[in-house]
Amino acid sequence: MTHREYWYWLCNVPGFGNAKIRKLIERYKTPEQIFEVGAEQIKQIPYIRKKDCESWEWAKKNSEKIVRKYHELEEKHIEFIISEDSDYPIRLKQLYDYPFSLYVKGKLPDQTLPSVAIIGARACSEYGREMAYYFGQRLAKSQIQIISGMAVGIDAWGQKGALQYGNTFAVLGTGVDICYPSENIALYMQIQKNGGLLSEFPVGMQGFPHLFPIRNRIISGLSDLILIIEARKKSGSLITADQALEQGKDVCVIPGRITDPLSVGCNDLIKNGAGIITDPEDVLEWLHCKSNDRLIHNNIEEIRPKLTSQEQYVMQFITEDLIHLEQLLQKTNVPIGYLITQLLQLEIKNYIEQPVKNYYKKKL
Repeated sequence: MTHREYWYWLCNVPGFGNAKIRKLIERYKTPEQIFEVGAEQIKQIPYIRKKDCESWEWAKKNSEKIVRKYHELEEKHIEFIISEDSDYPIRLKQLYDYPFSLYVKGKLPDQTLPSVAIIGARACSEYGREMAYYFGQRLAKSQIQIISGMAVGIDAWGQKGALQYGNTFAVLGTGVDICYPSENIALYMQIQKNGGLLSEFPVGMQGFPHLFPIRNRIISGLSDLILIIEARKKSGSLITADQALEQGKDVCVIPGRITDPLSVGCNDLIKNGAGIITDPEDVLEWLHCKSNDRLIHNNIEEIRPKLTSQEQYVMQFITEDLIHLEQLLQKTNVPIGYLITQLLQLEIKNYIEQPVKNYYKKKL
């Protein structure tokens, strides 16, 4: 076998994750030497169980079968990167528990550009979704690479926003050939074209719950700053925040209402010293980046059509909180036909939305 084939074989021994591989490398130095180790010697290594010894013997007997799968990667448009490669992410090499290999569909993050992780609640609010999309979009405009986990909620919306103007990279808790969750299939396909899908887990690996906290260290490891948008008291995002702090990374949050359960995790992070972000410009200043001219001062308003005086009048009664049509009638004191016409124009011009029939709110 070639050197890369030995590495692929080692990274595909069932039950041998990054921690066990590190123990083997510390003792035997190279994958070639590890391959020569017998089952009796394996038993002497700490944390090796009886089941691991059985997996080891199986992998030795089926080495040709495992290596054949390595040569099938190209057909699946998957690249196998090892930590010795020149294009292996420098940011990851700085971690004490960096993965020895990565599987990639698409491309790796550009090592010369800054990266920001946008993460948060899966069951996010509409406000959280809009903030994630907005920050992803605006940061991508200024050539900030967005890193996330492609989970439903904040992760996915931040990456959808980034895809409007730049690249985004999803670190998966499954094999890169598996779209999890399946409802994100369109996003999964798009990221391959405008960014990349990364995983340290072998091809075909399903999304077991214990794998996601493991992958979170890669999300923070690839990022210069971690931005959290909505997180409950006990949230996977807080695990990522802890890992980021251990890695010496900056953690920032978008603050939320103190009465909102989705804001408890973020507000607790602020109490403990996390940075407060209220505008994409804050992120750029934090990273000492120059802003894109199109980004300055929320100039999303500049790309929206101008409002007529009648539309401006109605708009002043609509906030970020839902308001019913009947309430608007009372506040504006105009005929219902006239009001509905103005509301329709405001929707078309992207100033408001109607998430529930006859309920309106300002669109951020």
